[in-house]
This record gives sequence, C-alpha cells and structure tokens, in this order.
Amino acid sequence: MESVGSLKFAVFGNPILHSKSPQIFNSFFAASGKEAFYTRIRPLQCADIPTIIRSLAIAGANITTPFKEEIIPLLDSISHEAKIINGVNTIINRNGKLTGHNTDYLGVVHAIEQEGFSIKGSRSLVIGAGPAGRAAVYGMHLSGSKVTIANRTLEKAQQMANMFHCNVLSLDEMKEKLESFDFIISSTSPEGNPLLKRKIPKKTVVLDANYRDTNLLKMSEIEGFTLISGESWLLGQAQSAIELFFNTKVDLAILKMQFDDSPNFTQLNVKQYDKTIDIPSFRSIDLIIGGDGCTKLMFNTLLNQEVSLVKTI
Repeated sequence: MESVGSLKFAVFGNPILHSKSPQIFNSFFAASGKEAFYTRIRPLQCADIPTIIRSLAIAGANITTPFKEEIIPLLDSISHEAKIINGVNTIINRNGKLTGHNTDYLGVVHAIEQEGFSIKGSRSLVIGAGPAGRAAVYGMHLSGSKVTIANRTLEKAQQMANMFHCNVLSLDEMKEKLESFDFIISSTSPEGNPLLKRKIPKKTVVLDANYRDTNLLKMSEIEGFTLISGESWLLGQAQSAIELFFNTKVDLAILKMQFDDSPNFTQLNVKQYDKTIDIPSFRSIDLIIGGDGCTKLMFNTLLNQEVSLVKTI
C-alpha cells in the first residue's frame, strides 16, 4: 500500500465501541512515524460499509461481528483464504477497489505459538462453526493439527469437516471427550460458551476468542489448565493485517503499548457519519455512527446502545 499523505483506517462492527483495535493500530502508527489514524465505525447496516470506506477514502479496514460473511458479496474481490473460510476481517482499498482478506486464522496460530506451544502433530477441538470458528479450523489444519469440530448445529460442523477432513462432535458428545485434546479453541459468544461448568484437564490449552470476561479465567485458576486470552488472538490477527496494509513486519510489543487504554466515557468524541470528515477530524474521533439515511434519532439510539453495552463488558 502506498503511504502518500495521511491515511485513515477503521474497524466496523455492531457493537464496536468496546473494540481495542484503535489502541493496537495507533500504537503502530505512533512508533513507526506514519501519518495515519484508526477509529471505530458503527454502520447502520452492512451495506453501508463499502460506501463509507470509499467516501471517506479509508485505506484499510477491519471487519468484526456480525459482518464478516455478509460483507463478502459487497466487495470487488476476496483472497484465497477468505474464500475458504467464507469470512472477511480485513479490507484493503486501492483506488476504490475493495479486496477482502482474512487474518483471523493467523491470529489463532500466532496466539498459541507465542505462548511456546507447538501445533504440529497435536489434537485440537474447535467449538463453533461461524467465521471465527472456520478461521480457527483453517489455521490449525494448515499448522498440522488433527482438528475436531463441535457445534450446536451439526450440519454446519459437518460442512466444515468435509472441507478440511476433520472429525465432528455434538456438544453433548464433546463433554465426555475433552481429555482427548491438546488444544481447545472456543469461538462462541461469552454468554453461550459450552465449556463453562465442564471439567477441563490440566494438560489442555484453551484459546478463547473473546477478550471480554467469559468466566474461563476463573475456571483456569481453579482447575489449572492454560488459558490464552482472546486478546492474544486479536493482537495476532492485527499484526497480520498491518503486514497486509504496509508490507512490513511489526514487533508485537509495539502493538501492546496502548492496549489497556480505553475511551474516556465522560469525554467521548462521537461523530455522525458525514462524507466530509477529514483527517484532522478523523484523528480525534472515538466512534463514527451511521450511514446514508441516518437520522439524528437513529444516531442517538445507536450511541446509547454502544455506551450502555460497553459499560457492561
């Protein structure tokens, strides 16, 4: 990607104010001396995302829940791994042409290997068959693990298993076989995690997709298994996205510099989407809300949702 002038970057999701992606990317920009800034955007709907990227000349974007699948047909092209995973979490904008990529699968592998564990020859269980789960299956399979998929809907799990030659378990069967795995990767929502109240062997390494509290930390302290936080997954996929955006290697320690910073909720700088938002304005914005047709009432409703949700995380 050419680094001419100031560059805008953003993460799109619903909800999105809780996202730590700005802390990660802005740490990199500051350390590398790049004229760039990264913020959060809550669109009215997925269809607004390409319009916002093009109209604000956003050079690169990250996509999170619930838009990773829905965004695919709205892009000009997607990469090989995004096609296989059927999910996009990274978009590059080159002169208005939007290309979707997936770095989530690299985030999984990096998170595990950063803790000193070897994946090759291991047995892993991936819980969940959504975009994050598919990325985990793809990453672990490429790295040489024998993967088993567990999901509430067996049909979705079986479709993934057929593609990657994996085994399948129902959630009920999973309860009895947790001891069979070296790694367990949970890609489910915090409130629906099927590992809660299950006996997890001490030898097992658990990677949780969430960096919100899922009670797995408390379980790991009691039962003695190793828990890798979703923060490691987030950092790993961001590191790979930066490499895509700038074709450069980046030290993970740099990305952690502002990681624990959070928006000041008494002084939030929130803007309604407007095609005229320029770099000086963009640089100080915590959150952009809206899309074409967004009314003031819609804006206020979504802002209240974002603030109330993030305060419960």
